[in-house]
Amino acid sequence: MSLTIEFSRFQSGADFMAAKNELDRYREKIPKWSNFLVIDDDKGDATALRGVLHSWLGHDVDVRLAASLGGALDELNEQIPDVIFLDHLLSPRNDAAATIPYLRDIGYSGPIVVISGMMTIRTRRRLVEAGAFDTLHKDDMNSMSVASILLRIAGLDVDV
Repeated sequence: MSLTIEFSRFQSGADFMAAKNELDRYREKIPKWSNFLVIDDDKGDATALRGVLHSWLGHDVDVRLAASLGGALDELNEQIPDVIFLDHLLSPRNDAAATIPYLRDIGYSGPIVVISGMMTIRTRRRLVEAGAFDTLHKDDMNSMSVASILLRIAGLDVDV
């Protein structure tokens, strides 16, 4: 299944809004996720992603934030999230490629989306091979990009 959004193909703001509205039509077809965990040591980025998730899914979803791997483990012990968004590089030296297998070993089996400000094709390939469902560049942290990933997690084939 493929989901493709080519932002460069939009001729106008109206074209962009039409594509966004198309994604919004599919929102009702995704599972009723109620719990997300954002693991990011940059509070601004974590808060921005929380806002994007609330913007697209509504404010009744719980988006918990953890600033470290230790904080994430505490959150996982409290409640298993439906989806994890994991920062690629957590301070001081936690790389997502090493963190993902650890999250799997402690019992998290759901989708993990790695977010990074330095995403390359090679890095993306390495993270997906390590067990990430997908990756998201922090510059693309907007409702359309996040919605696209969530729709793919849900197994929906949408071409906008």
